[in-house]
Amino acid sequence: MKYCFNERNFQSKKAVDDYIRNVRNQIIDETKNAEILPDNKWFYFLMNIVNVHNDKIEKIGNGIHSFYFIKDMYKNDQLRIKRNDLTTIDCSYMYSKITQKNEYQIINKNLNDALRHAINDQIFNYKNFQELPLKCNNCNDEKNCEIDHIKPFHLIKSEFLSINKNEIPVEFYDDVENSCKRIFKQSDKVFENKWSQFHKEQATYQVLCKACNRKKSGKV
Repeated sequence: MKYCFNERNFQSKKAVDDYIRNVRNQIIDETKNAEILPDNKWFYFLMNIVNVHNDKIEKIGNGIHSFYFIKDMYKNDQLRIKRNDLTTIDCSYMYSKITQKNEYQIINKNLNDALRHAINDQIFNYKNFQELPLKCNNCNDEKNCEIDHIKPFHLIKSEFLSINKNEIPVEFYDDVENSCKRIFKQSDKVFENKWSQFHKEQATYQVLCKACNRKKSGKV
């Protein structure tokens, strides 16, 4: 099956995803956090992302004035739209009609977002107690350091979900800090608290630079 995006044909969803990701990174490198107006060479590409978005009407609103990128609270690059009425909204290509995964994969991603969000305070608390500047436990690099789970997060998550498999939520709220991410609904607070406590008892951490963290992740 062929997929078409930005007047190009692709053999798979992954190929489209890789293409959009690579172009997005190129745009970020060139524009930084500057507004991308209609006369900018990248405006048409970003409009194509909006045009295939599941929530296209909401994203466009009363018309698009410009695009720009910011770092969200997780330090990821987030594409934002400034509408003609000067309201703003995020726009993720992950929710496009082309690259979107099947319903099970979407629910699993949303659940993972919510599980991560629920334990953010635990990660921040550990980070705040570390000596500055943060230094990688493996190579002593001080650049791009991250907080890593010594016991991989996906194992802690799997153990918890297997114990509580009959209670797993399938509906979530948008994260007010980043509506590309999901958080637990208030009605699932008991599940969220149970997960938070389980994670607190299971998790231990270390500081790794981004490169060492990626190497470790590839081995688990």
